[in-house]
Amino acid sequence: MGCTFRGNKDLEKLFVNFYETGKPSATVCHSTSLLLEAKKSNGELLIKDKTWTGFADAEEEFADQAVGMKIQAYRIETEAKKIAGTSSKFRHRLVLMLFKM
Repeated sequence: MGCTFRGNKDLEKLFVNFYETGKPSATVCHSTSLLLEAKKSNGELLIKDKTWTGFADAEEEFADQAVGMKIQAYRIETEAKKIAGTSSKFRHRLVLMLFKM
């Protein structure tokens, strides 16, 4: 269900490889869910000792209402707050979604 990258080990490995080799590495929108479980080659979470941001719970609710269904089974902000050794900052932003009818 939905648009999630969480648990995609191949994508996590690719992203971490980019990060560890000094290549530009960024996640946007729901792809921040990749950071919930991505681990460096030493086994530590990639986001350990880092501050990061992602899709806020309030934005998830707005998006769910806009499409009339729950987009993914979990909330990135809620899950991020459970991770020890990292901090996350989520702010509700105005989200504009355009749909072609």
